[in-house]
Amino acid sequence: MHDKGGLKGLYFPGGNEFSNSRYTRFAVLFFLVLFCFSFTTLVFAQKSSYKFNKITINDGLSQSTIRCVLQDSKGFLWFGTDDGLNRYDGYSFRVFRSENNDSTGISNDAIQALCEDRTGVLWVGTANGLNSFDPAAEQFVRYLHDDADSTSLSGNYIWRIFEDSNGRLWIGTDNDGLNLYERSSGQFHRYVNIPDDSSSLSNNSVMSIAEDGAGNLWVGTFHGLNRFDKERQSFVHYFFDEKNPSTISSNRVWELIADQKGDLWIGTDWGLVRYDYQKETFIRQSLLPQHQEQPNVWVIFQDRSGVIWVGTQNSGMFEYFQQNIQVI
Repeated sequence: MHDKGGLKGLYFPGGNEFSNSRYTRFAVLFFLVLFCFSFTTLVFAQKSSYKFNKITINDGLSQSTIRCVLQDSKGFLWFGTDDGLNRYDGYSFRVFRSENNDSTGISNDAIQALCEDRTGVLWVGTANGLNSFDPAAEQFVRYLHDDADSTSLSGNYIWRIFEDSNGRLWIGTDNDGLNLYERSSGQFHRYVNIPDDSSSLSNNSVMSIAEDGAGNLWVGTFHGLNRFDKERQSFVHYFFDEKNPSTISSNRVWELIADQKGDLWIGTDWGLVRYDYQKETFIRQSLLPQHQEQPNVWVIFQDRSGVIWVGTQNSGMFEYFQQNIQVI
């Protein structure tokens, strides 16, 4: 099923400069957050002209590759880079880096994922371990994989951190599956792909995690979309079927978000898909004319006014609006 919806494209000059690399996703994410957060000056004139303030290493940023961005409950902006975690107060940066002889420091300088939980704890995923941050002491607690401990983190390369509506923390890894952190025990429960078990996770590279309006947990992987069955502790798989237009558009799922209505938005390497959880159907959204190849969708973001921004590889940025949503 296809739905053009209300899509309006915004194109980056020099779009071909984006290469086929993982860095593209984070570059698009940084652009989207700069566009939507308050420290960027937006000028809404009749012709929709925008002014951007550029923040660089000359301003104290530790490194130019931004992999993730988060604004915490206190208003601080956090930037994950390839060379440390940066906290920005609107005037200056505080940079956190790993130190060989400091067990209370962050576990690795390549910051991949950020999440603030409902208690105000900042969780930081890196290329070598998961960390929680104590803002009072400005120290980190490290969570690392241990071959001898089956209740430890399944792998150290963290792609995604997500807290669900029940306060449970989920961690997606690169090639080591999905983890549920048990706060009471400090242990991790692992969900991995088991060959020949159709109820296990479809793939061990977990790129995205989200929860829809019905409370369903969704997991996007390098091969397939998964819905977690809480009662059975198993997964339902959703795969692309070229003969069925009501399936997802590709098996590689980069991004998942739930919008303000509870519908699930899915970014794949062949365009954008919306899941209507009330009708239980997937609706493919045409970013480009349907006869054209649909772009990689790296990032999806819904702003406070309800507009959904879609960041793509080489095809620019799109804003999606419905009849009850005003375009900025």
